[in-house]
Amino acid sequence: MVTRKLDGRTQHQVFLVDFGSACGIGVKLYGFHGTPSYAHKDIFGRYPGIAWTVDKDGEKYDYFSLALTLCALKSGGKAKWSMEGFPRSMSSKGVRQELQQKLGERKDAAKAIIDRSKSAKKLQWLGWLFDEEGFNLKSRKRQAR
Repeated sequence: MVTRKLDGRTQHQVFLVDFGSACGIGVKLYGFHGTPSYAHKDIFGRYPGIAWTVDKDGEKYDYFSLALTLCALKSGGKAKWSMEGFPRSMSSKGVRQELQQKLGERKDAAKAIIDRSKSAKKLQWLGWLFDEEGFNLKSRKRQAR
């Protein structure tokens, strides 16, 4: 968030800037792309060496990251979860289990932020963040109508 004075008044502007996996549709990516603290769990499954292509369903990853960003903003601008120690390899079962634990902790922390929020009712639309199946953009668009 950028704070500045304009005409003697303090103004706040929020800029969301994270182009960790920005690319054109149909471009092949290899391994993990993104910011671990805000990445959708499906992206971790492509790490470290599986080639994948961003397609029209890639939107769900952006919405998921946006939802986690909103949770971080709601908690004073800093994520209340940590993805430190992000593994360089998924070669062992122990490393994969550790990552799943971190993803679970991230989910619990984000849910707690929403539940404690004074605007929890307004944030109910973030409920898809906690679906085990992940966010299904098409079904949410239908429900919103």
